[in-house]
Amino acid sequence: MFILPFLSHDDIQRDNRAVAADDEDEEGREGAGAAGEDGDAEGKLYKGASNYQKFIVKRDVLDRKATAVGPMKAPSNVRLTCRFDYQPDLCKDYKETGYCTFGDSCKFMHDRGDYKSGWELERDWKAEQEKKKLDAALAELEGDKPKEEEEENDGLPFACAICRGPFNNPIETRCMHYFCESCALANYKKSKRCFVCNEQTQGQFNTATKIISKLNRLEEKRQKRLAKDEYEKEMINQQLQQAKFKVEQGWTIPGDTFQTGKEI
Repeated sequence: MFILPFLSHDDIQRDNRAVAADDEDEEGREGAGAAGEDGDAEGKLYKGASNYQKFIVKRDVLDRKATAVGPMKAPSNVRLTCRFDYQPDLCKDYKETGYCTFGDSCKFMHDRGDYKSGWELERDWKAEQEKKKLDAALAELEGDKPKEEEEENDGLPFACAICRGPFNNPIETRCMHYFCESCALANYKKSKRCFVCNEQTQGQFNTATKIISKLNRLEEKRQKRLAKDEYEKEMINQQLQQAKFKVEQGWTIPGDTFQTGKEI
């Protein structure tokens, strides 16, 4: 047998409002917003709740100034996720030797560059710009046009795949792979197959003419660069000596208002 408890009229009213939501009146809100727009919205005087601005959708921004409508509501159907990868998947073989066995099918990124922070990039960029100006000035004095040297990208490795160091008497196998002569002979004693592709070498090791010519070109460029650097240092020293001599003779630096005499 059930006995229902007696509920007063106030209890019934409170029970009906247990799951009620506080719905704001759209017309009243729009009226309050309009009243706020008519008032001194740009001033520093507080007008009360009637001067509050409502969040508006993006399409309403085109009808009025975007700076006077307040913050924008973020979209609820879009979620942005940002991921920082501080250990990129780089191919170690390609980074160290310039050659990868898998080629284009390698799942790791083929990149030999070193990443720098923002201030390092800006510093290097400024130094590069200064060097370009100096090269242009030297080329103008010599009567030649400045030429930018492009890095060779012929697909040839620049290091041995076994010792991971510079080539020493480079040789070439039947499968077109390049090693140091000593590294190739030491590996041949252990296995008759190629160290990279695991194919039979049959004891054939030819002179790597392509690698030797590339090394010769790089050495020639290095010697030219060293000679150019020595010439630039000599020119700078001569200019410093001339400036020092003129200062000792009583000449003044242009723009120097603390000394009197002739200007350089």
